[in-house]
Amino acid sequence: MGLNDYKISGTDITGHGVQSAPDKLTGTAAENKAVFDRLISEIVKARLNGLIDELLGSGGASGIGLASVPGLTGAETVQEALESIEQQLQEMTQGAVADASITAAKLASGAVTAEKLAPEAVETEAILDEAVTEDKLAADAVTSEKLASGAVGTAALLDGAVTAAKLAADAVTTEKLADGSVGTAQLDLLSVTGDRLASGAVTAAKLSPGAVTAEKLASGAVTGDKLASGAVSTRYTAQIGTVWTGSEAPYTQEIAVSGITATDRPIVDLLPSDTWSTAETQIEEYGYIYRIETGAGKITVYAAEPTTVAMDIQMEVLR
Repeated sequence: MGLNDYKISGTDITGHGVQSAPDKLTGTAAENKAVFDRLISEIVKARLNGLIDELLGSGGASGIGLASVPGLTGAETVQEALESIEQQLQEMTQGAVADASITAAKLASGAVTAEKLAPEAVETEAILDEAVTEDKLAADAVTSEKLASGAVGTAALLDGAVTAAKLAADAVTTEKLADGSVGTAQLDLLSVTGDRLASGAVTAAKLSPGAVTAEKLASGAVTGDKLASGAVSTRYTAQIGTVWTGSEAPYTQEIAVSGITATDRPIVDLLPSDTWSTAETQIEEYGYIYRIETGAGKITVYAAEPTTVAMDIQMEVLR
């Protein structure tokens, strides 16, 4: 919007001022008060705030008019006047520059182009490290004599560039071999015998996934202390009946579960009936169960209300 768009017109006043209201106000006190504030809240506030935002914005100066100023021709706004002054300053300073007075700080970014440089003006010390990239070098510009001793490192060699013909006899010694670089394909058949392996040389890190198969394990080799906690899971099933102990909550029911222990902390889930009407009741009444406590060969079930239908459960125990 232009600055003129923020003017308040007579129509705005007649449409939002008190004169647009009935001669007799019949609303609530708050509604009647709002009639007197309507012109300010709906018109003046929006126009004044918009005008301030417009003036504070980057284009504010271009909307402010300017009286005639000697020496500024054609400038009708403050923005145009500032641009004209800046142009005149540039023309004035560029026409009165003393020799050697243009320092680096006075040069605009990108001001020194190739045609402004004298031949051989850029010496070695003026070139940043790593500034001469591959596309800046002419074809065959880097000859053998241009390479410093040791200049061609591993990163400068193409993958597969060092072929067998480039290796001197016995150049590949033991210390030049990376760990794991000699694989099965590089070994002659039966070349690694038992006497070639140092004691303890075959560590876990040297075994590939799946390398230790069942036939590689001695009978009884996997003992209980070799199993990670939770590595072995056991599933138990039980049935919660309808006979409960207690005349009020909590109701309890003790159920025998062979093999379960007092230290087990099972994950318990309902096994609903295949018959939907029965399953529907089981699902609802399973919500009565709020705690299951394990013991030696048994579980104790706690319920907020007695169940009226038997339900099967399964318990997953990680040991």
